[in-house]
Amino acid sequence: MIKAVIFDFDHTLYNRDASYTKMLAPFKEELFDYLNHDLDDGELLRRMKQADKDGAYPLGWPDVYREKIKQGIFKTVPTYEVYMKCIRTHQPRSITLWDDTLDTLTALHNKGVLVGMLTNGGVQSQTDKLNNTPLAPYFDKIIISGSLPEGKPHASAYHTICRELGVLPSEAMYVGDHPINDVEGSKKAGLVAVWIPYVHPYPADRLPPDHTIEKLGELPDLVARINSEA
Repeated sequence: MIKAVIFDFDHTLYNRDASYTKMLAPFKEELFDYLNHDLDDGELLRRMKQADKDGAYPLGWPDVYREKIKQGIFKTVPTYEVYMKCIRTHQPRSITLWDDTLDTLTALHNKGVLVGMLTNGGVQSQTDKLNNTPLAPYFDKIIISGSLPEGKPHASAYHTICRELGVLPSEAMYVGDHPINDVEGSKKAGLVAVWIPYVHPYPADRLPPDHTIEKLGELPDLVARINSEA
C-alpha cells in the first residue's frame, strides 16, 4: 500500500531544457568574456543542453561543467567557481515546471497520499531554487540533503523522510531521474523506486527501477493500480 510519494527535485519536477532556454540570455551576459562567439544562440543552447545530459550522471554539476568545456562552449575556460556562481545566480530564476507537475501533486493529495521531497544539494542553493517555484505548499515534507548527515543514495536519507512523513519505507514510493541517487538508492532503502528518464538508456549495471514513467502525470494512476493490488 503506497501511503506517500517522495520526489527528487532537479531533472524530475521541472523541465531542464526549458530552464536552459530561459537562462540563455543571463548566461551569455555574465560569461560573455569566456564564451565561444563563433556559436550562434541556437547552437550555443543546443550544446548547453547536450552537455547537461552528457554530464548529468554520476556527479552532476562538476561533470556538466567538464562536458561544456568539451562541447566548445567556451573560448576561454572560466574556473569552476566562476561558472557555478553564474549558475547559482541565474538557474533558480529560470526554473520551468513541467506542465503536469502541480496537477500531479494535487491529484496525489486528492487520493489521500502524502507528498514529500528529498533533494540532494546545499540548503541555501536548493532553497533558492524552491523559492522561485510555487512548489512548497504542495508538499507535506521537504528535506534537503545539506541538512542531513548523509544525502542520497545513503539509506538513512530515505529513512529520515519516511520517518518524518510517518510511513514505513515499504509504504513509500520514490520518483526520480538519477539511476544511482534516486532509483538504486531508494530501492536498496526499501522504497518502491520509480524512474522518470532524463537520459536514456538506463544503465545495465545498476539495480533496475520497479516502475518507469515518461511523465509525472502517470503517477496517480500508477499509485492507484499498486494500491488496488495490495
